[in-house]
Amino acid sequence: MGYRFYSFLIFIMLLPLSGCSVMMLDPLPADTSPSEILLVIEQSRFAELEDSLNQYARDISAEGGSVEIRTFPSSGDPASLRAMISDRGDSISGSFFVGDLPAVWYEQNAFGKLEEFPVDLYYMDLDAVWTDSDDDGKYDDHSPLEITHYVSRITGDNRELISYFSKLHNYRTGNYSYLGGAFIFKDEDWFDTYRGSSFGLDRMYESVRIREKAAETLKDDYLYNVAYEGADYVYQWIHATPTSLYISDGSSYSTFRYSEIEQYNTKGRFINMFNCKGARFTQANLAMAYLNGTDTGLAVTGSTKVGGNYYPLEFHRTLTAGSSWGNAYKSWYNYFGRSDDEWFLGMIILGDPTLRIIDAEVDRTITRNSFSQLVPPDDETKSRLGEVLILFDDINLE
Repeated sequence: MGYRFYSFLIFIMLLPLSGCSVMMLDPLPADTSPSEILLVIEQSRFAELEDSLNQYARDISAEGGSVEIRTFPSSGDPASLRAMISDRGDSISGSFFVGDLPAVWYEQNAFGKLEEFPVDLYYMDLDAVWTDSDDDGKYDDHSPLEITHYVSRITGDNRELISYFSKLHNYRTGNYSYLGGAFIFKDEDWFDTYRGSSFGLDRMYESVRIREKAAETLKDDYLYNVAYEGADYVYQWIHATPTSLYISDGSSYSTFRYSEIEQYNTKGRFINMFNCKGARFTQANLAMAYLNGTDTGLAVTGSTKVGGNYYPLEFHRTLTAGSSWGNAYKSWYNYFGRSDDEWFLGMIILGDPTLRIIDAEVDRTITRNSFSQLVPPDDETKSRLGEVLILFDDINLE
């Protein structure tokens, strides 16, 4: 099993998981400095995407940052790609992989099963040691992790990638339609977990729509909110496989396929997916459908395995303070995510990691001390959440 780090969590008491909150200390400021990015493009894609990448670099430069563009073969060795990142040392804040670049696989026992999944954390702590004890090509252990710089990806065919970079340019130059507020959809298996909580999104947006009651978390409700209403930020708790959401109707599940994301052109710019395996980028997946199949999708965080971000307070706090998507992920993982490999080792970000939420409606001068925090779940609660995932995973819908 991977390393678990619990020393930073201080439990004053075990409070019920309702809307209650406490203040968590350690007021580290969010990193709002300009982004210095290494963009690695799949070698065979460069010629067709060169104009899009150069426009992206100009846009980042206009924000005070910089982009170094390098090519790498899709058949290349992950260790060589990691070395390319390492050679940049502290000169970059993160990397952005474009195209089909090497994935690293990990295996572990989690939620009562052996699971195998791609893990991008391999590229984010360049001092970490990864071990493959049975020499089967998949790592099964690692030294303690601390992200030193973030890594994100975007995959798709060339047409999709050109379209995605066009969306980025339009967003940065103000050529986009306003999508107000945030939308939280918590399917009925979790309706009483942090009931009524906005997960800190009320500090980012004036309007936060929450759907968590059984009568309002049907597929039609989800579709109405993401396809017709839309939201700048979507945070969804829904059972999933890589290619489908399974939304409970009380006695069974309604399927929302990744192809329906494009069909309905769902409206969400920034999406936090508590959807098991929904960000498994090595195959067709929900996360890339939100990015490549819609007019609005720009950035996603989700998991390549069973699990997801049920405690996103630090992620949201960092975004609220004006930091980038990549820095929010880095801050969340180092502060909370590394506490539990079973839940979080598959957590990744997809899309442009340098993006900041332009339409946030808040005071940016915010620290952990001033950000009202929910109590982290105790072991019993985490076990209960895990049991729900196990029961669904046993259905073997795909």
